[in-house]
Amino acid sequence: MRKTWTVSETTPGWMAHVVTFVVFVLGGGILAYAIVNDYLPAIEAKRAQLRQTPATLNSIEVTERRVDGRDVFNVAVDFSYTIDGVGYDSTRLGFGKTKWPGSRRWAEGVVAEAKQREPFFVYADARSPSRAVLLDETSGVISPATYLITIVGGAFFLLGGWSTLASAFGAIRGTRG
Repeated sequence: MRKTWTVSETTPGWMAHVVTFVVFVLGGGILAYAIVNDYLPAIEAKRAQLRQTPATLNSIEVTERRVDGRDVFNVAVDFSYTIDGVGYDSTRLGFGKTKWPGSRRWAEGVVAEAKQREPFFVYADARSPSRAVLLDETSGVISPATYLITIVGGAFFLLGGWSTLASAFGAIRGTRG
């Protein structure tokens, strides 16, 4: 006796629709995170036309706080500078990655380097003099991990979106037929 195979024409259940929508939303969230935390600061740093400017260091120190059971370190800086006779103050460490906490060694190194600058200088945006940063060497650096996160988020977003739309159109077509 010969067995005949048949293909089921049932549509996926509601749980499959929920899963595809969750994958779509998760991918969108990952993409938004990468854009806001890495790409936008990198674009901001690239658009800025930084020029080295003499300044006065008002204060600089390593700050420490406890987050989720671990110590995170950052650098609190305050400096004053003058461009074209107009005085400005800034507490901005840098663009991009430099605004996020790092290790104690990194923070202490930034403080030591800044205190050794003789004369003290900062990097001011030539097009917007009110924007100046202490550091520019790590400005706008996008790490390989960011590219990986973007690829994964993009894949989730595209596949989840495609699957969600296919499910929605299938449901619409199924109710009409």
